[in-house]
Amino acid sequence: MYQKMTEEEATERLFSRFWNNALIGDGCWEWIGSKTKKGYGRISVMREGAWKVEVASRVAWFLSTGEWPILHVLHTCDNPACVRHSHHFQGTHQDNMKDCKEKGRTNGGHRNQTLCKRGHSMADAYPNGPNKRRCRICRDAWKKAHPESFL
Repeated sequence: MYQKMTEEEATERLFSRFWNNALIGDGCWEWIGSKTKKGYGRISVMREGAWKVEVASRVAWFLSTGEWPILHVLHTCDNPACVRHSHHFQGTHQDNMKDCKEKGRTNGGHRNQTLCKRGHSMADAYPNGPNKRRCRICRDAWKKAHPESFL
């Protein structure tokens, strides 16, 4: 079905396909569709006559501005699943690395992170492998929801 579509038709359908996978609220607009291992949303789009998988924040930029971003799409909210255009800005790879460093997300993964992705304090986080930590509140909630994993 998708192979026979023109790029114009695919772009028209993209709008509804995209927003049907976004949970819109007061803060971040969470991508609830397919995600990468790092939590970034992804969706198939037709560009230049071929189907390819794009990062959802890049598609959000396109749907909001009508133009594909030239640079990286960075997040002011640091939420990889966020597709709210007002939480995005364009920047170079160097800008992204500077942003990571300023927010304590470099030098050993999330070792210097003060809050987890859900906003809980990381002050008493569990060690989770070399240079990694896991939020105690999120871990305890997961254990409560998945008791069968500890039998």
